[in-house]
Formats: sequence, structure tokens, C-alpha cells
Amino acid sequence: MTKYFLICASRDHVLKGVKDGFAQAGHGRKDFISKPLKGDWVVFYSSKDKFENGKPLQKFTAIGQVVDEEPYQPTTNGSFKPYRRNVEFKKVE
Repeated sequence: MTKYFLICASRDHVLKGVKDGFAQAGHGRKDFISKPLKGDWVVFYSSKDKFENGKPLQKFTAIGQVVDEEPYQPTTNGSFKPYRRNVEFKKVE
């Protein structure tokens, strides 16, 4: 059965995920992003436009479907190693 998950994140963070085709939640924690399964949908809500010093936005900013089997950690240059899921995003306005 298909499930739907809500992820709250600033719009600038959401748009990075949309551009690169991934979802990340809970500051990159594995337990948060492990809950959606392949075929489930994730809906993004942004209370502000930017993570730091953002202006209020309070809008849904993206929707996509999980297309992978499990979370992964991308190769990064820093010490932050978030868990992510590959997502196929749908165009929204």
C-alpha cells in the first residue's frame, strides 16, 4: 500500500534536493529517511524560504516519489554524511 510522508525543510534545501533528485530529512538521520519505501510519496512543506535568516513562506514546495530501495550516504567533502533517498519529483507551481 502506497504511503505519503511529509518532510518540513526550508525552500532552499528542498530546491537543492529537487535539482539533484534526492530527499533528505531530520538533519540527515537514517531513521527519518528510512520510513518511506520505494513507490511511496514525499511531500515537502517549507515554513521559510531560507535555512538561515529566512523569510516566512508557509507553503508546500515539492512532491516526489521514492525510486530506490534504501537510504544511502553520498560522498561528500566534509564531515557531514547525511542519509538520502532518490526521488523522482513532479513539477509543481
